[in-house]
Amino acid sequence: MALEFIVVQYPEKREVFIDGQLCGLTDATLYIQTGTHRFHLGEPKNYHPSEIVQTIWNTNPLEPAVIVFEKEVST
Repeated sequence: MALEFIVVQYPEKREVFIDGQLCGLTDATLYIQTGTHRFHLGEPKNYHPSEIVQTIWNTNPLEPAVIVFEKEVST
């Protein structure tokens, strides 16, 4: 399997979990195996969506896949 490159974006520095494993921090280029993966930012769950499932393929370090989480707005 090939290595793929991703960047998980969030307005604050957070830990990134891929398939349940801590893999790095937001806004850094991370690498994973080609395929479908689950992404989330752990606790506290003050972001949405609560997780993203996405197939990652055909990336490179200059054009990583971008996974975007947004901060929940308190009302």
